[in-house]
Amino acid sequence: MAFDVFINDSLDGCQSSACQVPGVDEKIKGLMFADDIVVLAASKGQLQKSLTVLSKWAARNEMTFGIKKCGAMVCNGDVQSLHTGNKVLLGNEEIPIVDKYTYLGVSVYPDLTLKRIVEDRTKKVMNALGGLRPFLMASRVPVHIRLLILRACLVPVATFGGELLGFDQALVKPIQKVIDRSLRLVIGIKEQSNTMCPMAVIYRECNVAPIFAVMSAMRLRAKIKFPSLRTWISLLHQQRPVKKRKNSKTWIYKTQNYMASNGKEVAILPAKFQKGAMLKHLWVRGEKRKQVTRTVAWTKYQAWRGSVDYLSFHVRDPEVIRGMMQVALLRTGALWTGIRAAYAKLIPAKFKNECPCCKKKTYESLRHMLIHCRSWKKERAKMLNTIKKAFAKSKIANPLEGKGERHSVILLLGGEVDGCTLSPFWDKGFTPSTVDDVKIAKLKRTPLCVYVARFLARIKSAHASALWMNYHNKPVESQSHQGTAAMSTQDRGPDGGFD
Repeated sequence: MAFDVFINDSLDGCQSSACQVPGVDEKIKGLMFADDIVVLAASKGQLQKSLTVLSKWAARNEMTFGIKKCGAMVCNGDVQSLHTGNKVLLGNEEIPIVDKYTYLGVSVYPDLTLKRIVEDRTKKVMNALGGLRPFLMASRVPVHIRLLILRACLVPVATFGGELLGFDQALVKPIQKVIDRSLRLVIGIKEQSNTMCPMAVIYRECNVAPIFAVMSAMRLRAKIKFPSLRTWISLLHQQRPVKKRKNSKTWIYKTQNYMASNGKEVAILPAKFQKGAMLKHLWVRGEKRKQVTRTVAWTKYQAWRGSVDYLSFHVRDPEVIRGMMQVALLRTGALWTGIRAAYAKLIPAKFKNECPCCKKKTYESLRHMLIHCRSWKKERAKMLNTIKKAFAKSKIANPLEGKGERHSVILLLGGEVDGCTLSPFWDKGFTPSTVDDVKIAKLKRTPLCVYVARFLARIKSAHASALWMNYHNKPVESQSHQGTAAMSTQDRGPDGGFD
């Protein structure tokens, strides 16, 4: 309110030097937001004329300008024109001539190119990631806490200015790559690994939407909101392209054109639902690309994509925290197994058909690790007995009983097969019918994924030791810093690795 009272009339005398906008009758004198003012003029002389008006206004109102924060810049014109002739003055002080100016957090360049804005935004996201990297890699911090910090501190930096950059997937790809690196750190994959599993799987597992989808939803919201504003943007929205060739690069034309060709099913919805619908539409459309749908990890992930709430479960037990990361690695197909390391030529080729843990003549698959491997017999029995006890105390039929081994693997990792699933008990726990017995009530409230996580946490160190003791050159310190390996369906064995 204070800014409205004191500076709202500061540009009233600048109408004679205002700029003409094609397709709009009214000339634009400048832009105002809080205590920031942008003065627009067609030439250096017209600019100085407007600045003289501002100087008189400031003197009349006993106010001064922060010259150090000011800058004069030519957009899409002769840059040298500002450097020749008289200096640009505001009051009695010279305004610096700049080739870059940051206005409301967005960097503006003389050529008004969006690519350079993306480059600056990428640097800011990289700086933010640099500060957050130790925390995102902290395996002792629960995954859901690290994801909360990522969504709260990194994604807003990445999507700032999304109203300007949305609807152009290639343009925002550099920003997306930084977010991809941060998500890999959270679930324990090497930061720059591109072949462990498709990012589409990690987006769903972590419930973090692609940056392109988020920015596009922001741009659509702006398109809906702008016409109702009492600002210059509403006048621009009323503009209609006279010639397609001259207007094809404008924000309004590109937004309308994109919606006409890619958002017809979203545009028919009520305005208040369009933003969410656009985000969902572009997220799903990205998952239907051939480079995603043809991967083994994505095909396998469809079995358990409906149970991602387990990462939101509040955990204090350090063992369960470690185990939850192992669950995520198994579900996304990013866990190192004997057959994967063998095909990556990190361990001898014999482990393509031999388990490195129990030495049985069969490759190490999810089924073998969770159901058969003799090395984990004790830990596995404890997990299965605890799950069986939880169902018995709750007087609910155990879906694991009478099911085949392949079905059991999918169910233990929160999946659904042939209409059978452990959810919602797997990721949300049971609702106790009585609290007379404290131990029973606590057991029934615990999600089944916790027992699976404990099992994986208890075998993690022994499994890593048995696997990487066969490393060809030197010991591998941790799974997060190993090499990568992409495998086909044949490499993982029948049924994409479940067998």
